[in-house]
Amino acid sequence: MQEFPHGVPEELGLRGGVFYDVGNLWGLNNVDTSGSSNIVGSSGSFRHVVGFSVLWTTSLGPLRFNFSKALKKEDYDQEQSFDLTLQARF
Repeated sequence: MQEFPHGVPEELGLRGGVFYDVGNLWGLNNVDTSGSSNIVGSSGSFRHVVGFSVLWTTSLGPLRFNFSKALKKEDYDQEQSFDLTLQARF
């Protein structure tokens, strides 16, 4: 992820970032597939997604809001365009 300036005062603990992710599923040669006739993603096609993140440092811990758009996907893929992550630091 590449962070970028956003013009909000640093005291608010907000940062922004953009990302581009690529994923694939492979290496199923040694997997027991006897219980399933069809493994989703076994065709080995690459998926591409682009998005931006808002990172917010709060008293609860760092929050990360991800907004994304799939650039390349399969018909059976379920697109997720929003994700919220709460990190705990010990």
